[in-house]
Amino acid sequence: MMPDLVAEGEYTFTSIVDHMKGILGTNSVQRVLKQAAAMLCCDILAQDIAKAPMTLRERLPNGADRLVMPDEHPIAAMLADAPNRRHVWFEFDQMMVYWFALGSNAYAYVQRDNLNRPLALVPLARGYVTDSVTPDGDLFYHVYATTEGERSLLGFMTGQVPERDVIHVRGRMLDGLHGISTTQAGQETIDTGAAIEDYRNGLFSDEGQIRGVFRRDAEGALSDQAFARLKASAAEMMKMLAQGKPIILEDKIQFQPIAVNPSDAELSKQLEAQITAIGRLWRIPPHKLFNMQAVKYENIEVLERSYASETLIPVCIPFEQRYGRILLSKRERTRYFFQRDREALTVNDPKALAERIVKLVERGVIKRNEARLKVGFNPIEGGDTFMIPANMILVDENNTILIGKQDPAGQAPQDQPADPNAADAPKHLRIVASN
Repeated sequence: MMPDLVAEGEYTFTSIVDHMKGILGTNSVQRVLKQAAAMLCCDILAQDIAKAPMTLRERLPNGADRLVMPDEHPIAAMLADAPNRRHVWFEFDQMMVYWFALGSNAYAYVQRDNLNRPLALVPLARGYVTDSVTPDGDLFYHVYATTEGERSLLGFMTGQVPERDVIHVRGRMLDGLHGISTTQAGQETIDTGAAIEDYRNGLFSDEGQIRGVFRRDAEGALSDQAFARLKASAAEMMKMLAQGKPIILEDKIQFQPIAVNPSDAELSKQLEAQITAIGRLWRIPPHKLFNMQAVKYENIEVLERSYASETLIPVCIPFEQRYGRILLSKRERTRYFFQRDREALTVNDPKALAERIVKLVERGVIKRNEARLKVGFNPIEGGDTFMIPANMILVDENNTILIGKQDPAGQAPQDQPADPNAADAPKHLRIVASN
């Protein structure tokens, strides 16, 4: 079923949100993003992944891989430049991951030249992409451009696009074709958070007015004059009580609050628990949501490593593999593959990064100039050398010594003569037993 196109000039955040209600479930995008914890989860996930650039790498015969430079492959050149003429890569990646976080589906249209080579990638809003399968089993996507900006990027207003021209990144799946929205799967958790937000808003609305009843600890009926005065000034007296001003009651009348105050409702604990519960939906640790309960300096590094390995990398993998499937030919995929910069995802502590670079230099893994480039310094003359500890010996796979301890003349030590009585044999002290 085709969605109704939005009229020209009426493309707003609300219009696309309303269209998304049937796709993401009963929780609309607007309702989800109104909750600070849910919005922050999507922001953190999108920004942390977007800051790690996507790279094209080449498999080497020894099982390792290397970075493909922009002048070696057109896809590498596009990754070094921009996805299209309007967005930079950070904006493009952030939008793709944001839609993936909300709906477990992210789309991008691939523009190609006459030789079927990719020229640009255009992000597509989830609400304006539908798909259909032909009787022959071919998958087509129906793309709807709703603004002049989208039409200028796509080149058409409404089009049917084959599967090979759409990057469709899916999250959790049950039907093998569409990802199940996180907002739909976690509907009860999000609804609970919304209920807590509504309760808090109601609790602190109306200028903090306190609700309660008036009671009289005396026998007999209240006089008509006292009742009339109390009724006429009841609303004003409630405002005075909320503002901390004293009120004067007569004829033994007392005010008894019946509303639950924030302390009795343990509102702060409920909010902290709800932040953690919403964070679980996107697998975001509490400290990333600025909930620092039970978080210490000693375990921050462990939490960051767990967050990178258990949350960020699993989200990156479907993007990497789907990019390779659509942007590379079958023959190219045996040689090249996409990968986000793992170091940018995992290394966040400057101190840990500095210690890692020092160890790599001291163990002879990288050159000094390579270490300088990692910390933002220019190469120096004579820096393309390896540092090897003097108390270590470098051997090959046959245990042949390549670099070892040298004598003062700069030559490697020679084998010692087998005859201990030879003239050039080294002299050693010996302990001789005597009677």
